Amino acid sequence: MKTRIKTWLQRKRGSRTAGQGDGNEAITATDLPFRPGTRPTILTPSPSKEHLAAGSPFFERLPREVRQYILILAFGGRIVHMDLSFVHPVASREPGARPLSSHAGINADDVHSFVPPRVNWDTRRPKSWQWWSSVCHRPLPEHLSSPIDRLRGGAAQPGDDHCRYGAPHNCKLWPGVYPSKCQIGAMGWLLSCRQAYMEGIHALYKTNTIHMSGQILLSHLPQFLLPQRLSEISSIVITCPLKLHRSSNSQVVSEVSHLESLLAMLSSDFHNLARLHLALTADRVVVDPPSLQVVLKVIDEFVKRHKPSLDQFTVSPSRSLFTPLYEATQLAIIERMNVPKLSCIPIEIWRNLDGSHILTEVGSVDEPLATRFSSPYPKPPHATSRSIGGTVGEGYWIVQGDIDDEPPIREMTCS
Repeated sequence: MKTRIKTWLQRKRGSRTAGQGDGNEAITATDLPFRPGTRPTILTPSPSKEHLAAGSPFFERLPREVRQYILILAFGGRIVHMDLSFVHPVASREPGARPLSSHAGINADDVHSFVPPRVNWDTRRPKSWQWWSSVCHRPLPEHLSSPIDRLRGGAAQPGDDHCRYGAPHNCKLWPGVYPSKCQIGAMGWLLSCRQAYMEGIHALYKTNTIHMSGQILLSHLPQFLLPQRLSEISSIVITCPLKLHRSSNSQVVSEVSHLESLLAMLSSDFHNLARLHLALTADRVVVDPPSLQVVLKVIDEFVKRHKPSLDQFTVSPSRSLFTPLYEATQLAIIERMNVPKLSCIPIEIWRNLDGSHILTEVGSVDEPLATRFSSPYPKPPHATSRSIGGTVGEGYWIVQGDIDDEPPIREMTCS
């Protein structure tokens, strides 16, 4: 009896014993936090309804355009994370522990190492589905970024993003007070009144770039979010793992069924999508990486269906997948042009929808450094002497993606 009471108290109070969440248990879809089929109340009011703000001067005196501008400054116009994980709660910190420097104040160790941080999960409390969000501090602030940062690896790709696990990336360089500057900070506004919710939710989904990852979240996204929310999203970053396996002739190939399902969902539910970054991550490191041609043909068809509404589209395969593609493209252009070598920006390829590839040459040594290594990315390349390999047509960028020599943070299976 005494043991049972002690166990009950620990469960209620929460244990302070921290450990690493293993994440290896099989996950069943029955417990997923799907949105209810029917809602008890309507949160988003109709535009025809009045007296939704209880006479607030903010809504009565300021024009809607000014209100939207204020809301965008408050919690819009950024990259924000949307994550759903089956994990233990994060452990509470001991009194007197050293100050945190992790992203969003997450209780994690080794946050400044070259491997993903180790979150201190409270393993005495059960795992559950947990929503998590934050501002993404992986990229440099706009006023500090330059084309050279991309060349020297200073700009981490989405596949290398570990904000969820406390990696500070460039937190210190972003303005604001830590750790609140890592938070989106919209919940208080959304809960204040129905009019605030209606206008705030629009700014949140419409003006931010939403970074999503995780097979569970992406596979069931229409069951988590309302159709009108998906329709409002205009810019997203998606991390999609490529499932690699060996075929009957021992070649490593990638399955495309998951990618096809994902792109079909984007086509059917994201009606206002204008900017998309698709990070294709290898699920394991392979010595003989597969050809990406089958994958790229699937993507070609998706882009054809969405041009010209899709203004910017970028694919960033893991480096073990991107490097062979880049080297093959460079070799083909060298043979076709009959030149000994090319001096190209080594992290990007423009792929025309007919399957041909364009590279961008490095500028003259007489040019300033920033101009010499400049690139039109993320805009299409210009038809100039620096674009080589063919005629620039409709297409998209393929850029160097994540460094795929790290072990996975967690593996989850859904049955």
